[in-house]
Amino acid sequence: MCILLLLAGGAYAQQKTVRILAIGNSFSQDAVEQYLYELAEAAGYELIIGNMYIGGCDLDKHWANFQSDAAAYEYRKIVKGEKVGKIGYKLSQGLADENWDY
Repeated sequence: MCILLLLAGGAYAQQKTVRILAIGNSFSQDAVEQYLYELAEAAGYELIIGNMYIGGCDLDKHWANFQSDAAAYEYRKIVKGEKVGKIGYKLSQGLADENWDY
């Protein structure tokens, strides 16, 4: 819900599509893949959501993966309500996939 408050009062309030990328584990999966798209849509916002995901991954491992550009992620992307997943993705690929706002 915090992201909806940011959208409503932030620089993106007039923007047609807002792009959100999460880099995380099961917590990011829960936070951005479960209901965020539907909540934003109900509030009149179009989102593109990306999630670079490794189950149980901690911050140190993400940093090591970033430094080595390891193809260790499942990349899940939600566009127009449709979720597509790819495995063996690098953080550099996910970061370059969209011009992410958040």
